[in-house]
Amino acid sequence: MWQPNGCIFVGIVCSIALCAAAGFTHEGHRSFLRVHNKLRSDVAMGRYVAKGGVKKPPATNMKMLLWNSSLADSAQKYAETCPKEHSEIDNIGESLFWIGGEKLSEDYNQYAKMASDVWKEEFQKFDWSTNNLTATLFKSGVGHATQMVWADTDRIGCGAKLCGRKSPKIAVVCHYYPAGNTLSRLIYDEGKTCSSCPTGTTCNQHLGLCAPPGGFRRVVRG
Repeated sequence: MWQPNGCIFVGIVCSIALCAAAGFTHEGHRSFLRVHNKLRSDVAMGRYVAKGGVKKPPATNMKMLLWNSSLADSAQKYAETCPKEHSEIDNIGESLFWIGGEKLSEDYNQYAKMASDVWKEEFQKFDWSTNNLTATLFKSGVGHATQMVWADTDRIGCGAKLCGRKSPKIAVVCHYYPAGNTLSRLIYDEGKTCSSCPTGTTCNQHLGLCAPPGGFRRVVRG
């Protein structure tokens, strides 16, 4: 079974016109974490309202998401293939995003927020009427968003690649551990915010997330 190591923050950056592969710098890492943890915090604190005015109850066990270099390496490796479908790597959650056009920027970091925003908006575009991941809910189109707020997931790493010459596009891949989106499982446990933080974490009162020692500093300061 694949296991990520504990390293924090790694990235590769180069000219979009010259290099075959590229990744995210610390700026991109922070963008991914900022959007993901803001959504997780809003849910955990009972502030999030999904499509149709459905206000989600607070979470007892929502972990803070941290950057992991092993996941970033695996995501970058898969991005290098210019994927058209999910990789199905064992025990790894995965989100994919593509953007094309004639004016693609060589600053890959801007696509970190763009991809994350598209994924989280699935809760506004589609339905989130139940906290149990049923087949119906998953197939409705919220699979990226449910992975973003899967309570047990606490690590993320992402990569990017410029693909194609005649019709260039940028592929963004994010890998998550432990994987979420297990059918018939709760996305998170409902109840008083941070009241059941897992062993090895404590409640960050400001965010309502269960964080490891020093987790907040790693997220905010990189």
